[in-house]
Amino acid sequence: MNPADIQFESLPWVPLRETRCFPNSPAIYFALDSQEVVQYIGRSGNIRRRWRSHHRYKDLAAIEGIRIAYLFVDSPALLPEIEAALIEWFNPPLNRLFPGKPSSIRVTLSVEVPHLGDRIKAAVEASGKSPTVVAAMSEMSVANLYRIMSEETKSVPRDTLRRLSKVLGVDFDAEVKAALLAEIG
Repeated sequence: MNPADIQFESLPWVPLRETRCFPNSPAIYFALDSQEVVQYIGRSGNIRRRWRSHHRYKDLAAIEGIRIAYLFVDSPALLPEIEAALIEWFNPPLNRLFPGKPSSIRVTLSVEVPHLGDRIKAAVEASGKSPTVVAAMSEMSVANLYRIMSEETKSVPRDTLRRLSKVLGVDFDAEVKAALLAEIG
């Protein structure tokens, strides 16, 4: 999912004061103001239950025209990873540690690591653990692990790589650092 492709107007939504109308489903939710600016992003395995008592309700109620749009997620295990990526992309003010105060600027670097998927696949095979077990221990879906190993995915969050390193006992992060140093010269 590319965050830039999200069309908020096409997502289901409810006004802030009618959150009792949410379905009992896993979802990522977006608190949008009257100008369609994302004020807060959250996740829940059951969005209706989550909004019975939300810690940001008062903050959101103070903003004019708040509505909560939501995006169903078939696999609740993916909720944390999706939420983190969306928060990083949209940088909503109420997701910051100290809302209202300027946050630091995060610089995201990207580096190509040739055949990293092949090396991860070899490490999985050498570990004696099934891909299902490795994925579960690395807090990711099996489908995502297979996409990484086959290099169908072209981007892997560093935290995901670190979890794989820990589970497999292989320091993939060292390869990333070496590739980054080679690139920046």
